[in-house]
Amino acid sequence: MLRQIMAASRVLLDRISDINYYILVLFMLKLLCTIIYMDYYYVYYGYDLLYWLDGIERNPVAYIFSYIVLTVGVHVVMSCVEVTILSKLIRRNRSRYNKPRQYFEERYRRFVLMRLVHQLDKALKMQKRFSEQPNQTNDMAILEDLFSAHRQIHQAVDDFRTAVAILLWPNRADLQMDAFILYHIDEGQLKDLKRHGYSLRRPEIKHIQNEYLRSLLNPLGY
Repeated sequence: MLRQIMAASRVLLDRISDINYYILVLFMLKLLCTIIYMDYYYVYYGYDLLYWLDGIERNPVAYIFSYIVLTVGVHVVMSCVEVTILSKLIRRNRSRYNKPRQYFEERYRRFVLMRLVHQLDKALKMQKRFSEQPNQTNDMAILEDLFSAHRQIHQAVDDFRTAVAILLWPNRADLQMDAFILYHIDEGQLKDLKRHGYSLRRPEIKHIQNEYLRSLLNPLGY
């Protein structure tokens, strides 16, 4: 009986498309509760599916009322679970964003500097690798690779200039914006930095100050 019900449920779910996930979860929970209830009575009392169908024909009102009670119970349980999960997520997000502005700004400074170092290091290693290759037979391919490395350097400098602008020359809108939005860090790039051994704790305090960042934008002799 249980296998037949599960097979019928799979066929029904295969034909359902574009349905809200919340409704689908509620439906599955109701179905699961019904199966557990029927399976319990089948194991201990021998009530099979024919018994329940006969009962519905003889007293449909009682079964409809039982279904309503089951539905309300599932909704109450789901609401409690949803409220609990949402409250935990809200508390976690608050603890994540409820930090002083200096924390987000300093973290952003470290990220910008380490990203620049990583991008330049990657491009320079590419240039060095191709310049040390012996028996360079394909000059055009080497020139294309060197051009690609040179383009990566320009991209790293442009990214650095754009990111540092809100630190050196913030406007009124920047000063009024929330810190975790203004000093946003690309999590994908941050993971890439960590994967290559670059840590945000590595730069010293003096290397993330405005004076040092300004000197990187306008080095002596540039």
